[in-house]
Amino acid sequence: MLSVVKSGILVLLATTLVHAEEINLSGMYVVPTNDPELTLASQFKVSDYKVIEPNSKQPTIQFTLPVELTGVSKALVFKRQMVIDAKENTSLFTSASGSALCYGAWKSLKCFFKFKNLTLDPVKAEATMANVFQGLEFTQKVALMNRFMGEPVGILQIDTSIDTDEAP
Repeated sequence: MLSVVKSGILVLLATTLVHAEEINLSGMYVVPTNDPELTLASQFKVSDYKVIEPNSKQPTIQFTLPVELTGVSKALVFKRQMVIDAKENTSLFTSASGSALCYGAWKSLKCFFKFKNLTLDPVKAEATMANVFQGLEFTQKVALMNRFMGEPVGILQIDTSIDTDEAP
């Protein structure tokens, strides 16, 4: 009986440690544009954003790009490969999907992404946008989606109230 209780406590502690090693965040993905009329429309909400094992030597950034932008829902995972400047909290993250140069503490992380090998479906992306946006905003979002599909780059800006100053 004592062994069962010890096993239960061990499982509970292990579960707690796993959850403690994940930071859930929210943010916006911004498609770069020089057109001031498209600036507001260039922002797309990111879902399922998290940092896994933030205190390890190789933390992982995971998020799903907006379906309105890509036409597909797929989690992307980037691992830190290198700390470029510890004082300035600058790191390089990479994956089979591309690379990201990230700045700042987890609570204010800003990453510049360059993607490759993404699965994109412009027909589904536009259909999804048609259900969400109307008029000029729809037209602007479609223009930005086409720009992204032609050159898949952008900025993921994280803004969360989680109180942590750990660096990427």
